[in-house]
Amino acid sequence: MECWETGTISVAISSPTPSTSRFWDSTILVLPEGASFNYWLRRPSPSRYCLFLPAEFAALGGERVFLEDIRARPPDFVALVDRPHAEFGVGPFGVDPANGRLLMKWVGENYQRVRRIGAEPFRGRGFGIVILERRSRSPVVQ
Repeated sequence: MECWETGTISVAISSPTPSTSRFWDSTILVLPEGASFNYWLRRPSPSRYCLFLPAEFAALGGERVFLEDIRARPPDFVALVDRPHAEFGVGPFGVDPANGRLLMKWVGENYQRVRRIGAEPFRGRGFGIVILERRSRSPVVQ
């Protein structure tokens, strides 16, 4: 599988299950980096940010600013897409406090896993994507 092969993602998402059948009418946030996925999938991101990386956290006021943006307009789906992190001198996304740990905590509290494609992201075992759906359409945990 190519790392950026949207056909694989589209097929995996579009199989007729209750969770994924709503995908095509929904918003999706791709973490930690996903503008190209949103474009390829033709799904809007509810966030004004498209990069959730340590350099952006540092430049734009910290990870909490990004988290508040997401809380204000929570996406219907979240896609966790594996991405190397060594270039930033930090640990894996969602594990290292300098690399998305607050975001992943919030995602874990408000979303449930729908599907995994490839390897488990951020574990260093190869490329993979995890798709999560918001647990309820009601307000999310603040």
